[in-house]
Amino acid sequence: MSVSTGVAPQRQGVASALASTAQYLGSAVGLSALVAVSNAGLGADSSADSVVDGLRVAGWVAAAVTLVGAGLAAAIRRLQPAAAVPEEQTKTA
Repeated sequence: MSVSTGVAPQRQGVASALASTAQYLGSAVGLSALVAVSNAGLGADSSADSVVDGLRVAGWVAAAVTLVGAGLAAAIRRLQPAAAVPEEQTKTA
């Protein structure tokens, strides 16, 4: 599904810009959250093993968020009403 579906032709650029901005902001916030998760609990004298453990936890958090997002997208898609079929297509010859 396109971001600009149902948007007036003169507003296509605005819709595209909003979608791109939301994607970039979401990526930045997501990355900063994963960095915070991976660095949680690290001190000044952290070993390589603790850094790897933090990265492993951040990877699992990213996987969990991805699965939740996919589930929400599927649920939202099911809730959308079906597109109306024009009356000419419903009549048989």
